[in-house]
Formats: sequence, C-alpha cells, structure tokens
Amino acid sequence: MTAHVDEDALRHAELDTLRPRFPLSGRVLEVGAGSGLQAATITSWGLDVAAVDLPARDRVATHHTVVEYDGVRLPFAPGTFDVVFSSNVLEHVRDLPSLLDETRRVLAPNGFALHVLPTPTWRVATSLTHPLTALRKLARGQREVAVGGHADATTSRRPMTLLRRGLFSGPHGEFPSATAEIRGFSSHRWTARFSEAGWKLQDRFALGVFYTGETIWPSLSIAWRRRLAVVFGAATAAYVVRPGR
Repeated sequence: MTAHVDEDALRHAELDTLRPRFPLSGRVLEVGAGSGLQAATITSWGLDVAAVDLPARDRVATHHTVVEYDGVRLPFAPGTFDVVFSSNVLEHVRDLPSLLDETRRVLAPNGFALHVLPTPTWRVATSLTHPLTALRKLARGQREVAVGGHADATTSRRPMTLLRRGLFSGPHGEFPSATAEIRGFSSHRWTARFSEAGWKLQDRFALGVFYTGETIWPSLSIAWRRRLAVVFGAATAAYVVRPGR
C-alpha cells in the first residue's frame, strides 16, 4: 500500500467532470492554485489561465506559474476573466464575503464562478476514518521505541497524546469544529453563503469521486472511488454561480 492518496489523480478525475462546464475559449482565474496542477490542465484545454495563491514557503509551482498575492485584493483589473475557478479553497477562507466580492470585481459582465467544495460525505467519512490513522501512527511509534530500546520523555507522552487527538478529528477549514462542518458543508449552507454575498446559484452537481481527508485505502483506484461515490456520496460538489447584483 502506498503512503499517500494520489492527490493529482483525484484532481484530474474531478476536472474530467468539470471540463464541459468551461467555455471553449476565454480567460480563467484559479484562486488557491497550489502547485498549479489544475491551472496547467485547464490551460491544456485551450484556455488562457492565470493562477494565484497565498505565499507559502513549502509550495513549489511545478506545473504552472502561480502568482502570490496578499489574500485581500486580486492583482487584476476589473472584468478581466470569463471564469473564476477554485478547488477546495473557500472552506479555508476566513473572510469569504470579501473574497467573493473580489471575484465579482475581476469577472467579465457575462462571467461566472465555478467552485469545488467539500460535502458532508467527505466530513463524516474523514471523521470516521481519523481514529484508524491515529492508531496506525501510535503503532508505528511503539515500534520505533521497541527498535530503539528506550523511550525519552517526548516519546513516552506520545501514545496518550495520539489517543486524545485520535478519537476526534479537528475542523478542516474555518469552522469551529468538525461537527459544525457536517452542516456547514451542506449544499443548503453553501448556497446560502453565496446568496448572502450577492451570488445566484446556477447549478450544483456532485463530482462523483469518494475519498476522505485521511490516508485510508490510498491505492484505491479512481474507478472504485466512483463506485463508492454511488453508494456513499461524492467527496466534493461543484457550484456554478453568477453575480446576482
């Protein structure tokens, strides 16, 4: 079994579903672009893509140029883009109305935004599998002590620390708790947030892939993840929104 879920494969699978929603030509802005993987894929479709993200010491833009910005004002003129795209980003934004105002500012008059967001399925599945990850880390720590022949104070406290942290996972984004995210990640709540910020929902659809925030079954194929999504629900959903005023 591999150590980590193939995040690139998950992103590509989601983009396969999203592709028909993009125009055949035009300018796209990706907010929270990370390494630029998705920006590069969208560029390969024939679109002109700009990508931005917050400064991060451990991020390397290996796939596409990613412009660092202050997280407050997007460094583009009004009406620059036909589409603003984000993937698993908005749940991490503390001042969401301000960011949505900025995306409205840089959109062309007939433009729209396409946001990929986690679902309650993702939150519940992540919470349920979190203890398994903690137990695996605990077992690995005990093996390290056995091989080393002794345990220092830090290692001695580690099992209890892991047990405390392992029972309940913390929040994924800017929410008070993981429990709050179950409701907060619902389509009703995301739609309400967009509406409160002056956006109209044009469409919402699941992206058809099941995964969690833990490294459980990391080598599971995309085909199997699609089957699991039929049974349990998809980890993410896409929201197509347009400025409402």
